[in-house]
Amino acid sequence: MSNKQPLIKIEIVNREPVDPIASRYSLNEVCEHVGLAPFNWGTINQNSLCCIDGRQTHSLLGTPGGDFVEFANALNLYLQITKQKITEQLIYNELKQFIILNCSKQRPFYLHSDFARIQEIFERIQLKTNRMVSVFPQIKPSQFNIWLDELSINVFQGCGHLKFTMQNTHEYCFQDEQLLKYLLRSFFLLYWKSNENNNNLKNTNNNDTNNILNNNNNNNNDNILNNNSTSSSSTSNDNIINNNNIDNNENNENNENNENNNLINRPTNEELLNLAQQLNLNISDDQLSTYQILVNEQLKAYDILAKLEENIPKLKYDRPTNISFPKGKENVCNGWACKFELKGAKNGKLLGKTIALKDNISIANVPLLNGCKLLENYVPNVDATIVTRLLDEGAIIIGKAHCENLCFSGASHTNDFSVVYNPHNINCTSGGSSSGSAALVAAKEVDIAIGGDQGGSIRIPSSWCGTYGMKPTFGLVPYTGIIGIEHSIDHVGPITNNVSDNALLLEVIAGYDGLDSRQQNLPQTFDYTSKLKIGIESLRFGIVKESFANNSNLESYEQTFTKVRNAAQIFSQLGAQVKEISIPMHSIGTAIWGPVTSEGFYEQLLLDLAGTGHRDLYLTSLHDHFNGWKSKADQLSPTVKIVALASAFIRKNHGMHFYAKAQNLIRLLRAAYDEAFKEVDILIMPTTPFVATQIADINAPMTEKYEKALNMVVNTAPFDATGHPAISIPCGLIDKLPVGLMLIGKYFDEATIYQASFAFEQFKDWKQL
Repeated sequence: MSNKQPLIKIEIVNREPVDPIASRYSLNEVCEHVGLAPFNWGTINQNSLCCIDGRQTHSLLGTPGGDFVEFANALNLYLQITKQKITEQLIYNELKQFIILNCSKQRPFYLHSDFARIQEIFERIQLKTNRMVSVFPQIKPSQFNIWLDELSINVFQGCGHLKFTMQNTHEYCFQDEQLLKYLLRSFFLLYWKSNENNNNLKNTNNNDTNNILNNNNNNNNDNILNNNSTSSSSTSNDNIINNNNIDNNENNENNENNENNNLINRPTNEELLNLAQQLNLNISDDQLSTYQILVNEQLKAYDILAKLEENIPKLKYDRPTNISFPKGKENVCNGWACKFELKGAKNGKLLGKTIALKDNISIANVPLLNGCKLLENYVPNVDATIVTRLLDEGAIIIGKAHCENLCFSGASHTNDFSVVYNPHNINCTSGGSSSGSAALVAAKEVDIAIGGDQGGSIRIPSSWCGTYGMKPTFGLVPYTGIIGIEHSIDHVGPITNNVSDNALLLEVIAGYDGLDSRQQNLPQTFDYTSKLKIGIESLRFGIVKESFANNSNLESYEQTFTKVRNAAQIFSQLGAQVKEISIPMHSIGTAIWGPVTSEGFYEQLLLDLAGTGHRDLYLTSLHDHFNGWKSKADQLSPTVKIVALASAFIRKNHGMHFYAKAQNLIRLLRAAYDEAFKEVDILIMPTTPFVATQIADINAPMTEKYEKALNMVVNTAPFDATGHPAISIPCGLIDKLPVGLMLIGKYFDEATIYQASFAFEQFKDWKQL
């Protein structure tokens, strides 16, 4: 007999039904009760699913799923009626195994084509019913070759009790002759492969199994048991053995194997008591053992989950192999986190255009730092959705651009690896947190770039570097595969040197991807470039009075305001209506945005940058890498530390009250802007109330570093909270530093914003204004 441990043991013992209902209802009666055709176990064809409801079988590449769902629904109801202690998922697992083994063309799944066909079936069945999604993991070819060493059977007439253990991890119990026979058929159609040469098929016969076994002695090593057996042979240890041979010692040994094969460690009594203390739970000594058992029971699902393969998007294009990390003069403005070349399609809207991506965006096999030492050596295994979309349209990604520490700064001094300089004055900040993206575009190091925006992080660096930066409507561009701050304010968008490229880039990256729950009620088309030249004579602009509040002694405040007001009158010269309007609630917009951002970020920080409650693509490799950050928390930037401490204090003393209240008030804030849009088409504000300031020195006081990180978001942050689209366009210079004009539009009205921006751009060179 092989030394290999048995993967499956089956034990059937004669037993009366535990519930009298079980003796009164058969599976067919349940089917009849719910209007389904009686089950007919039918025949197993080479290229068909099992015929289990009396209808014609379905081809593998035809329309599988109908019979399967009916079976599952009927079986579920049957289990409810009989009150049997078996979960729906466990039955589904066995039905899955049955389908795998009977759709195999009577041979093992060694060929990729067979593997792909089975995967296709699973995917299509999952689409049929969400109830089965968790039951059908990605199947590895290695799972198709199952070795069965020991099997014990004692079948009898009427109701019985079937008990078996699969892969030494789970025990299943249920009753009913029909189910018993169905499961036996499933198990006996397993493939056997010996680790000894020329191992012949195991033979068995048991009339009580209703002749469902058959020995089909083929001359290869991978024979299969079929269901017409009439001969009897049970002469070797490798044959199926009778139930009487399995004694208590073997059962005890099996239980030990179950414990040893737990993939998730079980808590000790001491650990449970410590956890209980942290949760302010009182557990007595008498209760401890019960809690231990029940907690371990709860963890069984994690053992199953640990075995399943990740469900992540497949990579479409080859990976870059020439990754470098520029230093000194080779790194213009210190904007590059790394450089490489990644090409995609040989045609498309962006053919030949070079692009840099903010370094919080995942590119498989390329390091991702997010400006933080805690992510050093992290390499993602997926491409963000927008990466694939860019490559599909012929763009050439030539590197990742530095960003601020965990993206929590509007200035460019918080990156753990490099301070990013402003290309107009290397002593000044480029803005953040998409600091490198805007600096590299402005320095003409790259044609276009992608940035992220949670408080202004596309528009602030665009304002200070003299680029065009669009924060699209919330959810318009999928955030899939990008590290965020707070789910309800995460945005990603284009940074360019002109309006046309910006509109074109947004056309490419906008739209549903099916993986980002932020995306709701999107428009059907994304045509921005064709509307650039139609003029603005019919448009109405509103200069928002509250956006010109001077809360600082900086001289450039008033200079900036004058530049923006003068620039706004250009729209009037181009034929549009321009007037001043008041939106009083704008003055407190940042106060409403702040708690949502800070507490949301704090929560995500505690959860290893994951967050919960969203049906999105989670980057498990990222969360694994970031786990344990608390032991290195001193490496966080001063801004992040202050935000974390303030949020921890609020949570301790006020719970979720203020986060929840702020989220409720965001609806009023959005309504205030929407009310203004009833009388105007576009709002006008200064992007930032002042031009770029000197970079905070590495030895500067913490107060200066903190102030310079967040003192410019007064006009940008409210629209991250409300989700309105907004662009920063350059409208002049003060002491050779760019000034940004911000145009805000209605939800999903980026086309009108681009229309106005293009007209402004064409009027005159912004550096001459």
